[in-house]
Amino acid sequence: MSTNRRNTITHRDSLVILGIAALAGVGAAFAGCEPTGNAAPDLVLCFGAAAFVTWIGATAPWWALLTAAGLASMAASFGPLWLMGLAWASMAAAMWIGANRANHSALRAGIVAVTVQVVFRLQLDRFFFLSGLVALAIVGLVVIAGLRRRQRYVRRRIMFAGLGVAVLVALAGAGMAAGAAAARTDAGKGYQLLLDGLEDLDGGDTVAAATSLRAAATSLRAAHSNLDAVYTRPAVLVPVIAQNRRAATDVIGRAAEAAEAAAAT
Repeated sequence: MSTNRRNTITHRDSLVILGIAALAGVGAAFAGCEPTGNAAPDLVLCFGAAAFVTWIGATAPWWALLTAAGLASMAASFGPLWLMGLAWASMAAAMWIGANRANHSALRAGIVAVTVQVVFRLQLDRFFFLSGLVALAIVGLVVIAGLRRRQRYVRRRIMFAGLGVAVLVALAGAGMAAGAAAARTDAGKGYQLLLDGLEDLDGGDTVAAATSLRAAATSLRAAHSNLDAVYTRPAVLVPVIAQNRRAATDVIGRAAEAAEAAAAT
């Protein structure tokens, strides 16, 4: 009974689980999920997240696997039918494990791998990031349940790794905040100069308008440089922050180009 409760993983099973985790990562990487909106970081993050969840899910209890697959099935009801089919298959396999009180750590990993493919393809658009929130809830259940049945030294290593990731995310956020703070003054100045240039155009003073628009372009370029500084670039790996960084740099960069073009005209 204790062996089944711990969901012990043999050396042979561990190799199989690693292979399943790698396949799950590849499938998730090409699922079209865009946590940051940047192609290369998205591939890396999706692969790593799916592989880790699958690996840790090898020790998750059957009821956690069943619950995760059931939630994925309900969320997938808004998408293609084949996604629901995958979720149902995971539910059936989880119920079989529960009914037979079987260990089968590799099968548990396979159940998680299939569930992950469903989760990474959810298309819930009621509000921004709804699919991400649902996915986090489902994989979070698997990770917590699976982690509780891992050996103490494994839990400790994962905890330290998680703390390390949290520190890196905090540093990336701090770098982006510093860049935004540095860009704020130049962006505000550039915006005011744009308004001045438009007023000069409206008054027929093209020379003054050109001067104001060139100055606006210079200020906006400075703001763009601050937002795109080296210390802000780690933010491209952080979901939500990455999208905001990209939107801000795109908008200010295009505004600077428009101001330059208007001044030349």
